Amino acid sequence: MRLSALLALASKATLSPHYRYGMSRPGSIADKRKNPPWSRRRPVVVEPISDEDWHLFCGDMVEILEGKDAGKQGKVVQVVRQRNWVVLEGLNTHYRYIGRTKDHRGTMIPSEAPLLHHQVKLVDPVDRQAQGPLVQVLLTLEFTQVLGNLLRSSGDLLRQESVFVSLQDLGELSPNLNFLEQMALSLKHGLMAPRTHQWKML
Repeated sequence: MRLSALLALASKATLSPHYRYGMSRPGSIADKRKNPPWSRRRPVVVEPISDEDWHLFCGDMVEILEGKDAGKQGKVVQVVRQRNWVVLEGLNTHYRYIGRTKDHRGTMIPSEAPLLHHQVKLVDPVDRQAQGPLVQVLLTLEFTQVLGNLLRSSGDLLRQESVFVSLQDLGELSPNLNFLEQMALSLKHGLMAPRTHQWKML
């Protein structure tokens, strides 16, 4: 077994059978404060959704269907699959105080509340309409949109770009072992980007 896999197993938080998932990462200090080991909270009933039917991921553009921000569009910044929650950037917010003491009233900050998966709908990033099939690669008019995360050589997320390619340029697709960034560059410019190592062993 690799050392990295062994360390990952050791760092996993052991969850009790009465554990309740929330907005904080399991094992973090905020999560331990909300879920102490001696607590016996009532379990939350969650609608089971298979991996094939789940279609919301971080970075997707969605439109809110219910609530005070109905009709507004935003980007998904957090997904909690165990509760069927998605959090949108700057939408469905409420205000709360942090750092409140007896002598200081604290600071009021906006906090995004989660939405259930059936309260949002995917938006076509080309025409910003909440319609069409729930797919990541969209065929709109005569263009194909290739969505991919361009990574730095160190493996950090740099940005998310949309590369538009004409259907005539695609031709007949054949499977290969290139990364998405290399495929997008080869389709757009006819170039092949050099492969870079994402992980460095010490």
